[in-house]
Amino acid sequence: MMVVIALGVAASGGSSPTSPTPPPPQVTPAPEPAPPALVPGPALPGVLWVMVFSGTSGICLPEATVEVIVDGTVIQSGRQKAPCSPWDYGDEGILFVNLPVVQLTLRASAPGYATGEITVTPAIGWYSVTEIALQPSIPSQSDFNGDGKPDLLWQHQGDGRLSVWLMNGLTQLSALAPDPPEVTDTAWKIVGTGDVDGDGKADVFWQNTTTGDLSLWTMNGLQLISGDPLVPSNAGDSNWRVRAVADVNHDGHPDLIWQHVTQGWVSVWTMTGRTMIEGHLLSPYAVDPAWQVVATGDLDQDGSVDLIWQHQTSGDLAWWRLDGYAQMSGAALSPGHVADLEWKIRGAADFDGDGRTDLVWQHTSDGAVAIWLMDGTALRSVTAPTTSSVTDVLWWIVGPK
Repeated sequence: MMVVIALGVAASGGSSPTSPTPPPPQVTPAPEPAPPALVPGPALPGVLWVMVFSGTSGICLPEATVEVIVDGTVIQSGRQKAPCSPWDYGDEGILFVNLPVVQLTLRASAPGYATGEITVTPAIGWYSVTEIALQPSIPSQSDFNGDGKPDLLWQHQGDGRLSVWLMNGLTQLSALAPDPPEVTDTAWKIVGTGDVDGDGKADVFWQNTTTGDLSLWTMNGLQLISGDPLVPSNAGDSNWRVRAVADVNHDGHPDLIWQHVTQGWVSVWTMTGRTMIEGHLLSPYAVDPAWQVVATGDLDQDGSVDLIWQHQTSGDLAWWRLDGYAQMSGAALSPGHVADLEWKIRGAADFDGDGRTDLVWQHTSDGAVAIWLMDGTALRSVTAPTTSSVTDVLWWIVGPK
């Protein structure tokens, strides 16, 4: 609210026209005061030379910026020079001088990378090189408005209605119906999201649970552009269900991750657009069918897709580290179990912008929504979006996964 303050101006009556104007008083200039003596303060001898590079490729990041923070306050900042190369500290990196010799926080950021922080104490007088490795940001598979942040996609399991929660991290900005706002055949279920056409916005994959048919909605934000069958449009066995969508072979195209309902077999269709290029059984490919693939992510930040599993009768949690189509390792998450079997993992994405995969949960009985903020494969903290529940429990989160 703008407050306007009126300034009153007194009227000037002036002197009588017949009165002589008095001369101005004589002013004797006062001598200017001498400047205060300068007392040298204590020197700040701390020096840091900082290099920022990719933690996966080792490539120097010329657009990186670094903030120097003391007790929560940014005291200096700088941008890494370009060109730059790792292990060459001639004119590259960022030189910080006149720093207090205390423990500092360095916060580094670069386009396409998650923010990274380290703590360090500057050297005195001369510098030592401090390296900060940033991890690539996890591309959001369910970003409908193109802001680079994951949104939550919902489908009503009873009547086929659809909704999108546009999110800013954990904050729900709005809840909007896409166009079209529903599917009339409720056997069609959303099985995953990904950016198929490269426009930076999510497209939606569907599977018919009765016939096994497959379809793709190409979207422009919340607007359907086209709906087309995949090629092929059916796996031939309706017990094969698409569990998740992710770029398994690193070609920039979302691929389909399948699991057989009765046998537990796991397979991948590598895709270009809506066309299957190849089908691969994973190695190993057979698991207990009670173990279900519930989401994908990059838990260990090695740049490859990991599978996230939940046992449907025990509540156990696990992950597979993949290298292409082969399981390199498998282990329990930490914690590795949830006691309340009504809590189901609905998806995974980076919700707090730290470059790490977080887990989205929904309670099937009361509609509560929770997010596990993860540090790799270990739970760091439990939180919830600003809208933390739905009253109609037939609304299910169906993306991102």
